[in-house]
Amino acid sequence: MPVAEIDPVEFWNQKILQWERDRYQREASGRSALEALAFRFSGLPQRMANAQRILAQNIVDKNVAEIGCGSWLMAEQIIEMGARSYQGFDIASAAVEEARSRVNDAKLGDKIQFDAMDVSSITKPDADVVFSLGLLDWLQPEQIDSVFQISSGAEFLHSFSERRVSIWRYLHSAYVYAAYAHSTGPYKPQYHSYEEIESLARRHTERPTFAFRDNGMRFGCFITTLEC
Repeated sequence: MPVAEIDPVEFWNQKILQWERDRYQREASGRSALEALAFRFSGLPQRMANAQRILAQNIVDKNVAEIGCGSWLMAEQIIEMGARSYQGFDIASAAVEEARSRVNDAKLGDKIQFDAMDVSSITKPDADVVFSLGLLDWLQPEQIDSVFQISSGAEFLHSFSERRVSIWRYLHSAYVYAAYAHSTGPYKPQYHSYEEIESLARRHTERPTFAFRDNGMRFGCFITTLEC
């Protein structure tokens, strides 16, 4: 039976908040067995730790933008790291509404802003540093190109799942099928080679780009112009 076409906005509005709790909460007790297994081999905690470390040494007194921000997992930390401002974009209005509520509670509205929109609709922000964590996995090549167009003129840090030989990647592929692909068809996380991602980045920047890998990130990789 053919799989119905997925609306990404509806998909993420229904999924994003629970997904954040499953993947980033400190205790595993609230996760399903499938999500607990995915947490073990995803490398996401180490990806987050590396992103925090790299950004912390590069964003002091800078304007920072995040594409695919969710409900502000990084926003307050970015300001605490010394950034002048933070602007977050996400396709899911549910995440943006949650983020705006947290900003109001923390009284950071003068430094943090959120907007709900697809990458193809984002006007290049007034940012010194642009970053994304995991977003590229869910995008088609023309959308990834848009991410690098948004990043043009700025330093950037973008993560993606690398298509390379790895037992962790094969386990992730099995998880992807069980969690998504059996019902979402082609709308699922994708794997890319560094060369594919770099070729898209080179269209929009003349800055040197680098690959950052860490065994703790499993099959994850950063493409960046920042000092690591």
